[in-house]
Amino acid sequence: MSTRYAPESVLVEGEVWRIARVWPGAPAPLEAHQGARVSGGHLLPDGTVRLLSPHDDAKLPALGALAQRGRVISHRPGKRAVVRLEYAFAKAVRSGRGGSVADAHRRAAAVLSRGFSVPEIASESGDAIELTAIPGRTLHDLGADPATSAHEWRTAWRAWRAAWVEALQAGEGEGFPLHDAGDEARILREWADRATETIGATGRWSLRDIADRLVRGLERAPASPARFAHRDLHDKQLLWHDERGIGIIDLDTCARADPALDLGNLLAHAELAVAQGRWAPERADIAADEILRAASDLGIDAAAVGAWRRAARFRVACVHLLRPPGRRVAHRELFRMMVEESRDA
Repeated sequence: MSTRYAPESVLVEGEVWRIARVWPGAPAPLEAHQGARVSGGHLLPDGTVRLLSPHDDAKLPALGALAQRGRVISHRPGKRAVVRLEYAFAKAVRSGRGGSVADAHRRAAAVLSRGFSVPEIASESGDAIELTAIPGRTLHDLGADPATSAHEWRTAWRAWRAAWVEALQAGEGEGFPLHDAGDEARILREWADRATETIGATGRWSLRDIADRLVRGLERAPASPARFAHRDLHDKQLLWHDERGIGIIDLDTCARADPALDLGNLLAHAELAVAQGRWAPERADIAADEILRAASDLGIDAAAVGAWRRAARFRVACVHLLRPPGRRVAHRELFRMMVEESRDA
């Protein structure tokens, strides 16, 4: 039986809210936008949507008070929320997890601050941490802006490459949890199953078949020794400022992994930006060139980067299949991957 798609929008108390993100679950957590306002909520089994006020998320006890001090800009119910304060950002987390989130951020910042601007912890409690804002625009937004010059775009990516290479050459990732190909295999298969629940059977080649082929590709790829890894590195996590340089955020899920993981993930998101019409192809080409140069600088085999890129491309498509704004592109990307993998087989 297929999982119900989330509607593109919902009418709540006379206002139209656009459904921006949906996560797996029963009921499925979601994030809705209405202008600059953001609200978490749930997609119920009958297809209706219930939005939450910040005070209604019992698993994020700090969110209500934080929302009174600023503006909620991200809310995954029961998991995490981000609030923009006057001079900082606050993350509301599950009760009692604030200390571990802050510790993880500090460990990662010690590695990355050699070449990147990173947020500093302004305050912490058991339920939230507050982080200083760093200057700049995300590469996601910079690439989508027609006014961005080719020179500025190339300069930003070169700065990322220099900072990333410096960070990985200086630190091996000791003290971070290991994320290996087996962990990635489990995630790929889980997302394949979730996507299949949503779109149903897909013919002779199932999404699980594709995931299994991608897993075998990871297993056959030339592995590099595990090093520090961001583990969720993409264009929204990187910020560029023409005076302050390159910045990086969301450091509390960093790990120790094959360094091809982050590079493959960056490449997959550059392809997604083109597929969604946010970046011109030549901008993705510039980003890809710098990403592959970073691989060469770090001695990472290009075949390994390609295997992790394909795995990330599949995972990202499965994630966006649940989200109304990205659903059409996700369908197309999954179909293309099925054609490619069946042809290669």
